[in-house]
Amino acid sequence: MDFDWIDVSFDLSKLPPKDIEESFEDPFSLKFLPDGSGEAGKEAARYYCVGRSLNGNGIFCVFWTDGKRYRVIFARHMTPEESYFYERKKAEEVARPSTAVRLPARYPANYKVLRSTSG
Repeated sequence: MDFDWIDVSFDLSKLPPKDIEESFEDPFSLKFLPDGSGEAGKEAARYYCVGRSLNGNGIFCVFWTDGKRYRVIFARHMTPEESYFYERKKAEEVARPSTAVRLPARYPANYKVLRSTSG
């Protein structure tokens, strides 16, 4: 992910860019497109991200992306309600049955599938 940190409109000393970037890479992060954003056109779409940095900071962001670059418009620490929502969704994901591929018996036990193929 490539982030654009030039001329951000919030204080990066309170929430370092590294923490914000890590919240996007959190495997349980949640990304949303708010209702009604489609009216202004795709190039004006703003998204939300709720995730945790490696040191455990819960972060809420509003961002824009063109698929290659990410521009964080606003970021702050999660509220207690957002943290509860994040933890609930994380628990649901962890409880979901595994989507691991079961290999035929002819493969050795230590064989790893990197990509499943049909057939």
